[in-house]
Amino acid sequence: MSKNANPGELRTRVRFVGIVRTQDEDGFYQDAEGTVLETMVKWQNAHGNEAFSDQLVSISEPATLTMRYSPLINVDQLVYKDGDPRPFEIISIDNVEERGAWTEIHVKRQVSAK
Repeated sequence: MSKNANPGELRTRVRFVGIVRTQDEDGFYQDAEGTVLETMVKWQNAHGNEAFSDQLVSISEPATLTMRYSPLINVDQLVYKDGDPRPFEIISIDNVEERGAWTEIHVKRQVSAK
């Protein structure tokens, strides 16, 4: 069965930040960090057995994002949840059933010990 989300479940705004290449008026390319895509996603934090198994492999604050497909996303980017200044790293990206309709993204964030 295909993984997807109802439009009403896409409630969390996120920004995908990565290296954006721009060209100046002289024709030279410059790379700078910038927002690649800003969109709404279905955000699910890991709970129960899934969260425990993730802790065994040193993944902290794991979550799964479901969003409409975009070819702009790659694993070198960081994900910022709306209102949260600390980024999440992308673990994996799945173009669900290779249909180009939905994307499932697994993210993590390392939590520093206090």
